[in-house]
Amino acid sequence: MLETSGRNKLSDLAQIIIGEGYKRVMVFCDTKFNTATLANQLARLGFSVDCLHGDLSQKERNQIMQNFRDGKLAILVATDVAARGIDVSDVDAVINYDVPEENEHYTHRIGRTGRARKQGASYLFYTKEEQKRVDQLLRLTRNTDDCKSVKFDFNHEHLKIEDTAPADKFQIKAYF
Repeated sequence: MLETSGRNKLSDLAQIIIGEGYKRVMVFCDTKFNTATLANQLARLGFSVDCLHGDLSQKERNQIMQNFRDGKLAILVATDVAARGIDVSDVDAVINYDVPEENEHYTHRIGRTGRARKQGASYLFYTKEEQKRVDQLLRLTRNTDDCKSVKFDFNHEHLKIEDTAPADKFQIKAYF
């Protein structure tokens, strides 16, 4: 989980992809507009990206999915509805750019990574105002123990697990 804000979300997303060295990433947004907008912003930053949403024809969706499977696209930005049935192996990371409205959408989204006995990471971006919904989402999907809060280091280059230990306890911070 990464607490972020509207003005920092795009840069946080780009830094996670670059800093963690991800080669194949799926990013989920809550609306068609946000999906298309984010894909355009990432393309302007030089990422190989396309998007899936409900306004695309089946032929367009199939072509985009084939490009993603073939490795011609590094990033696929999608809405929940458009992402149904996506079966791509070797997805390094799933990023929940928007907190999903439905609990089942969250489970469906994060299930896109870590397939075929391969490891993958999933991230959940949220704002301070969404903290209550995120806590509820994680509790209802039984992900409270698996989900850790992360923050960027001082230089905003790498993620680190947020230190939740009491101040008088020694704890090694993990980097990934």
